[in-house]
Amino acid sequence: MRKKLMTVALAAFFSCCLSNSTSIHAEESMVSQESTVSTTEFSVTTTEKSVVSEASTQKKKTVVKRHKKKATIKKKHQEKKKSKKDNHQKQSKPKISHAPGSVNGYKPVKAKETEYVGQYIYYNQTDTQWNQNNLSIRSSGCGPTSMAVCIANLQNKSVTPVDTASWARQQGLYSSDGSVHKAIPAMAQHWGLHCMGLKRDYNMIKRSLQNENPVVGLMGPGYFTGGGHFITLLSIDQNDKVVVADVASRKRTSKKYDLKYIIAQSKQAAANGPFWSIYKSKAAYKVSAKAVKKKIKKAKKVNTVRAIKQCKKVIANDRTEIEKNIPVEKLIIGQQASADTIPSGKINDALYDLGEQLENYELIYVSTHYEFGQQMITGSNLKANTIDVNEILDALQKKGR
Repeated sequence: MRKKLMTVALAAFFSCCLSNSTSIHAEESMVSQESTVSTTEFSVTTTEKSVVSEASTQKKKTVVKRHKKKATIKKKHQEKKKSKKDNHQKQSKPKISHAPGSVNGYKPVKAKETEYVGQYIYYNQTDTQWNQNNLSIRSSGCGPTSMAVCIANLQNKSVTPVDTASWARQQGLYSSDGSVHKAIPAMAQHWGLHCMGLKRDYNMIKRSLQNENPVVGLMGPGYFTGGGHFITLLSIDQNDKVVVADVASRKRTSKKYDLKYIIAQSKQAAANGPFWSIYKSKAAYKVSAKAVKKKIKKAKKVNTVRAIKQCKKVIANDRTEIEKNIPVEKLIIGQQASADTIPSGKINDALYDLGEQLENYELIYVSTHYEFGQQMITGSNLKANTIDVNEILDALQKKGR
């Protein structure tokens, strides 16, 4: 009995110890698991921080790289700009000056954008570059545009329709209704050119074009316009075919026209129109704009006398071999030429040049309608339809004094 009790006690003791051992091991296992979880959490947190740190570093590197790239591009741009500036200074190109009366902020068309008709500069009034303002060039600017063609070809390539239209408007010569007829000679004078009204005279228009002086024409209802329209006659060939700059139509500009047809299409005009010859000022007749009115008047008289003396000298000395045997008194008496011919010769040339210098319509008319020298002497009638140039020259000389 006692032995049996001992056995039961030992069994209970061992059972208790075993139970405690299992509990201890279980607690240790839980602690171990918690430690593992904690370690895992620490590992995850460390990894996230590492990723964030790496991303931040990468971002900084990208920003620095971007700034360096921008700095390099900026430096290259500055070096390129400096190089262009240095080249520009080395070439010493003259600056294009704006003509008086040009619209503020307007820049003349660049050379690479300039349009030509043959060898002549051409402008079209409908182009956008002339209509970024309130000048109504598209609808009404044919007069200023035609004159801009003349000025650009004869005097100043930088002058454009905007320059001529803005100046003419300031002078009250141009508006949205169009140009007054006297605007043509006014614009020519303002830009240092001469203007001679030719009316509808076939010979004078042809002679002007032969001398490479453009002619502005006012067209009436018909082929060129339904109302009134200015165009520029540029040149004429041996068959009297005319190249025109129709400032409203490239299609009409691309064709040649008989001079008679153009004259037939013209419109009645004031200021000795509807055709005006535009030409450069002659050196012998240049007058300083800064001089006092009295001095200008005196200078004009002196230049008139000199020009007439020069003309007489040409008539007297610069003659053909046949004309040298003809007395000068007879040479200066001209006979009216036939209607279908334009007389030519050294005397005619001298009279024409004199007419341009003095802006004398009568002399221009005489030089294009009368024959002198050998042609005149061989004429059938010396008394009818003749003119004594000497009388005209003497009268002009007295007037000049």
